Parts: sequence; structure tokens; C-alpha cells
Amino acid sequence: MEGRARYILRRIELVLLLTTAGVSLAISVLDLIGLLDTSSWIAQRIPALVLLCLGFVASYLIVERRGKLEDIARIVDERSIAILQAVGVKVEEYQTSADWVSAIAMRVRSGKHFKDVSWAEEEELQHRWSQEDRVAYEHCNAIISEVIRKQDVIWREVCVFSRSRFARMREDILDESAIGYSVAYFEPSTKAVPRIGGFLVIDDKEVFVASAESTIWLRVKHPAIVRYFSEYFETLWRHAKVLKKGPHLDRQRFERLDARFRS
Repeated sequence: MEGRARYILRRIELVLLLTTAGVSLAISVLDLIGLLDTSSWIAQRIPALVLLCLGFVASYLIVERRGKLEDIARIVDERSIAILQAVGVKVEEYQTSADWVSAIAMRVRSGKHFKDVSWAEEEELQHRWSQEDRVAYEHCNAIISEVIRKQDVIWREVCVFSRSRFARMREDILDESAIGYSVAYFEPSTKAVPRIGGFLVIDDKEVFVASAESTIWLRVKHPAIVRYFSEYFETLWRHAKVLKKGPHLDRQRFERLDARFRS
């Protein structure tokens, strides 16, 4: 039904365009051979009439071109993920961070091996969070705290500490029962590695990715893409300061961080 209406509208626009172009051409030809000289009213207004017709044609072409560009943009936006899936890349896009975090919370329950990278300042993000976002993050963090205490789970995390993040992770870092939980960090001023946004690789089979601006949230399943993020994580881990590796805590680094964020 919508396609039929668009077709009719296009036909009406085409008729109007052809009519206007025909009238403009007829006026120009009649004026050229002098047949309009007998009517002073028409003769005086020929330039205005021609400009009016040309203005209509130009306006139509601009609107039509813009409409086509918008249609193309819409089609690309709707089909891009479908195209990726067609070539073997399984991509799921989430409309909000709450949806993305809720999907992570469901998935981590069954995972065994995690590579987690968090760059964003939590205080900055919290200013943009809706109430739904806050609930989702709190729920996810609670589940992660349970998962890292499982004896058969290996969870390695790379982050930049802020006051709120350190306070939230403090208990997990100090808990000796979380033997598979490891944490490394960068100082906020570190420029040694590029930051491409936060991500979580699960079991080397899929990756949850958020853009650096936290405006795009994806879940991707493709061996090459997951391997790329996994290798990137290993590079980060080698350059970061290891605070906790399994059951072994660097007590001096922890005390320095603890003193910094308590002051």
C-alpha cells in the first residue's frame, strides 16, 4: 500500500515537472519569434514567468535529490548489518546501553574465559545514564561479582581507574576467593596504546563492543573479528600495570591507589 502511494506521488511530480518545463519552453519560443509582443502585459512579465518555471524545476530537482539521498541512507542503515551477516559476520546492534549491558549480564553466566576492557570514566557516563541504564549496570556488576568467584572462571580486566570504579572493584580485588580474577590498569594520562572503546571478549567466540563515545553498542560473532579484539587485549595487558594476577595481589600498588582515591 505504501509502495503504491509513493508510485502515484512520483507520477504526479513527474507530470507537474513536465508541464512546467513545457510551459517554460513554450514561453521562450513564442517570445523568441515575437508572437508575444502584441500583449504588453505578457511581454513585460516574460522574464519573471521563465524564472518562476526554472525555480520550480530547480526546487523539484533539489527535493528529489535530497529524497533519494535520504532513501539511500535509510537503506544502508537498515541493510548494513544484514550484509555483514550475509558474509558470515553475526552482528547484533542494541539501541541503548541498558539493552547492551542486560545482554552481557545474561551471557556472562555461562562463560568461562573473559577479556574485559573499560576506558570510560564512570562519573562521566553516569551523567548520561537513564534510570534504566543505572539499574542495568548495577544488575550486571552484581552478576559479574558472582561470576569472578567461580573456581573455573578466568576473568582478566584492563581499565583506567576512577574514584567510583576503584570503590566498586575494591572488594572484588581484595577477595582471595576470586582466584581467577586478574586486574591491570593504565594511568589516565597514558598514551602508549590507542583506545578504541570498551569491549568484552567471551570464550574467544564473541565480543561485546561499545564505541569510545558510548553511542554504539554491538555484539559480534566472527572468528577474525573476535581474534582481533583478543590480540588487542593481550597487547594492552602487556603494557598495563598488573594490580592483581589471579590470587596474587600487588599490595604496594593497591595501597597507593587506595590512598589516592581516599584522599
